[in-house]
Amino acid sequence: MSLTISELEAERAKILDEIESKAHKISDDTNNSAEQPSLKDWLNAAEEVMPASKLDKNMKKNVNTKS
Repeated sequence: MSLTISELEAERAKILDEIESKAHKISDDTNNSAEQPSLKDWLNAAEEVMPASKLDKNMKKNVNTKS
């Protein structure tokens, strides 16, 4: 089953919102003086939301459904 563009966009927005939320939480937990999360905070949050193994699996699945 393939997803429509609007479904993919909704999923992307949900993932980005979750990453942003986690990045701010990580930043608040580690650097109380920082106004914005650091790049490291964003990368750690992204890894929590979309672990590399899950990302690889999703990419392979998408490639296989396009064939």
